[in-house]
Amino acid sequence: MASDAFHVQPRLRVRQGNLSFKKFMHVIEGGELCAGPDGSTLHHTTAEVRSQFGGRWSSMIRNKIESYGVGKFEGNTEMARKGMSLVLGVLRSRQLGQTDGGTSLVSASTAASGSSGGGGDNERA
Repeated sequence: MASDAFHVQPRLRVRQGNLSFKKFMHVIEGGELCAGPDGSTLHHTTAEVRSQFGGRWSSMIRNKIESYGVGKFEGNTEMARKGMSLVLGVLRSRQLGQTDGGTSLVSASTAASGSSGGGGDNERA
């Protein structure tokens, strides 16, 4: 057997539950980071949104609660992605010696937070 058959790529898997709205719904978020081609890092995020809210119209209310949770998760994930891209961009520019006194981080983060569109307003193709 070749020695590269036993080469293992670094991988990190994370699962966590939410603390907000736990009386109405439970969100289990998963993430996986692994090495990609050419030294890049690949990130995959998953989420399960569940509600056990009872009552007479339980399925209708449960579906609304779960839809709300999915929308909030998508909005928060997009904002986190933009923030991480911003931080990585600043770190890369500093590695290359292209610093501008740290002002780009503040102005870009303000622009990223203002352009979120309120969360789940973005349509998917």
